[in-house]
Amino acid sequence: MKARSKYDIQVVNRKGTVYWRALPITVFEPTEAQLKARAKFAELAGLARGKKGIDPIAKRPHASVSVELMRGEVFEPHREKHTVLEERLKEWIKAVLTLSEEERALLFQKIKSYK
Repeated sequence: MKARSKYDIQVVNRKGTVYWRALPITVFEPTEAQLKARAKFAELAGLARGKKGIDPIAKRPHASVSVELMRGEVFEPHREKHTVLEERLKEWIKAVLTLSEEERALLFQKIKSYK
């Protein structure tokens, strides 16, 4: 089923757990990298057009196998993603470094009192 509005929902099955979620906003407003990837995939699919039959090793259509093989050479590897916690820790460290010695001492006293 094609998504029609940003209020549509989808069923997700992850490792046996099934749940409902809102569609990602990138369905309607893809990022620049997603647009490039979709265009490249369409180009590769066009090159594989006309290939008939099932690949005996992969047990999939020849066209899908050839797109997969060509895609490995063309697409960039995934960039390393940082977790939200890592980003927040970096921001916190920058903020702490901008504090004066007295402010830092007060901050660390408060942190120790939470234990």
